[in-house]
Amino acid sequence: MSALDIIPLPGQPGKWGRRVLVEAWIEAGSPPVNDGGAGRLYDLQKYFWDGWADRLPGFNPADNPDDESQRLAHVRFGALDITPTPERVRRLEAAGLIRPYSYEPWHFELPNIRKYSIVRALPASATGSAGTQEGIIMAEAIVSAPNGVVVHLRTGGKTNFTKPGEYNTFRDQVAFLRDAGATDLMPLPPLDKVPKITWDTFNFLCAYLGAPNK
Repeated sequence: MSALDIIPLPGQPGKWGRRVLVEAWIEAGSPPVNDGGAGRLYDLQKYFWDGWADRLPGFNPADNPDDESQRLAHVRFGALDITPTPERVRRLEAAGLIRPYSYEPWHFELPNIRKYSIVRALPASATGSAGTQEGIIMAEAIVSAPNGVVVHLRTGGKTNFTKPGEYNTFRDQVAFLRDAGATDLMPLPPLDKVPKITWDTFNFLCAYLGAPNK
């Protein structure tokens, strides 16, 4: 996969797709994409699949991202969920997208979807290093894992702070840069205000952000 093949959907913060998909969507008039209805990283799909396979409360049916015989169009970054109207359907189909599921009329995807690979991480060219770049919102979270390590989670990565001094130094540096207008990083809470979370929540956040959980 080329680093240039995954690009943001203009005007749709936090949503990505294959370049060919985004170009077709633009050709169709850039209709609004539903929340969670664009590219979905492997780890997040795996989280949904594991929850469904274990029949955990709150999990809906989900495809196994390790079974590549399935279409897995969102995990291949080749599908968009768009509320259908006759005009949107006409434009999207004219742009080359298909609707393979009669029971999901909102689901539009590229033809021959299995030829595209599963996407496990966003290319650096798509995310940038921090803040907002080319319309992409970089999500962040500061949490205390059950092992006591404070973790700065961000889209595509994380930083562990095993000692209070490490975190406080980072917090001071971020505050200095924010005051100077030199960063879009979130303001960091005092160490005693960092929320403590469970491993389940930690793994969910890592999957959602595409950050490593080890």
